[in-house]
Amino acid sequence: AGEVKNRRDIDVILPRELAARIERHINIFRPHVPGHDEGSSLFPGRSGASRKPETIGRVLRRMVERQLGARFNAHLARHLAAEMLMEDDPNNIVVVQRLLGHADPKTTASIYGITRTSAAQGKYAGLVEGLRQREVKRERRKVRRCR
Repeated sequence: AGEVKNRRDIDVILPRELAARIERHINIFRPHVPGHDEGSSLFPGRSGASRKPETIGRVLRRMVERQLGARFNAHLARHLAAEMLMEDDPNNIVVVQRLLGHADPKTTASIYGITRTSAAQGKYAGLVEGLRQREVKRERRKVRRCR
C-alpha cells in the first residue's frame, strides 16, 4: 500500500506459469547477483536491497528498445493491458479499475472512456455485419430453392 498512489494493498493471483518463472529466477539467476543473499528482493541491487522501481523501469525500457526497436516505458504496459481489456469488452471498466488499482471507477472511465466508446462502436459494427452476413446466406438459400 505504501508504494502505490491510492495507498491500498494490491493482492495478485499469479498464473502457475508465471509463478514457476519467478521461482526459476529466484533459484537460478538471482544467486549470480552480488548481494543477493543479503535480502529477499526479487531484483536485488549490489547492496542486496531492492532495486528502485525507476531503475528496473529504465533497464526494461532499454531492453525493449534494444530488442524490439520500439520506444517503451513500464507505465505503457498498464495502458496496454487496460486498452486490450476495453477493446475485448467495453463493459470491462470494473475489471480494468481493479487491475490498475484505481480507487474509483470514475478515474478509470475518465482515462479509458474513448477506448470504451470505440470498442462499443466496434462491437456494434460486428453485430451489424453478422446480421448482414446471415441475411445474405438466407437470400442465397431462397435463390437456390427457386431454381
